[in-house]
Amino acid sequence: MPGKKMGRRTFMSRSAALGAGVWALSPTARVLGANDRIRVGMIGAGARGQDLLAQLLRQANADLVAVADVYSGRFDQVR
Repeated sequence: MPGKKMGRRTFMSRSAALGAGVWALSPTARVLGANDRIRVGMIGAGARGQDLLAQLLRQANADLVAVADVYSGRFDQVR
């Protein structure tokens, strides 16, 4: 593709596909251990944040480990 510009979305999708392929072929992709858990910190616990939190808590391998919000009412709801 000399002389032809690649769009940002095309670049991102091709990069993601390449990265997933490399990861799937690596021997560490099948190793179990510390990488099996997802630990999430949340900044901003508004309506969208709480929706994402509900989805996170449905996952067996995910933990919410920290929350920050300037509005104490939302912070208390999430805590």
